[in-house]
Amino acid sequence: MKKIATNVSMLLLILLMFTGCSEKQLIDEQLESNNIDKVQVITAMGNPEYGVDSKNITDTKEIELFVDTFNSGIIGDKVDDADISDVAASSYYFYFNDGSYKRFTFNGNDTNIIWHDNNYYYVDYDENLKTPFELYDYSNAEVIVVDEKGDEIK
Repeated sequence: MKKIATNVSMLLLILLMFTGCSEKQLIDEQLESNNIDKVQVITAMGNPEYGVDSKNITDTKEIELFVDTFNSGIIGDKVDDADISDVAASSYYFYFNDGSYKRFTFNGNDTNIIWHDNNYYYVDYDENLKTPFELYDYSNAEVIVVDEKGDEIK
């Protein structure tokens, strides 16, 4: 009986190790930069009447950096309501060669808090990479002003 209890305990310990160490990837299916035409970043919306800053990033090297960062993302704990800023969301759109896109939505311009599965979660990226907002900020793409749909305001 003691041997069975020991074996069951060991099995439970092993299962706990595997489930406790599993990480939830931000992206189920990794992005491939050669399938992406453009990354559009729409920063946190201020007054919709005046629009918000945005960039359409088409430089292949910059797209690769975005892909690397998003592919490295790991979903963490759910964010406490007290830690969620009462600001508009920012969005990152990855447009694929076939015309489809994938959208990622963040709490304001804080790209460490992401909207995922109907809740805000913390997200961590590889420490050797820049965050999505840093990549946006450092991008050489022209800043344009867009409306809430992402269409340029002229």
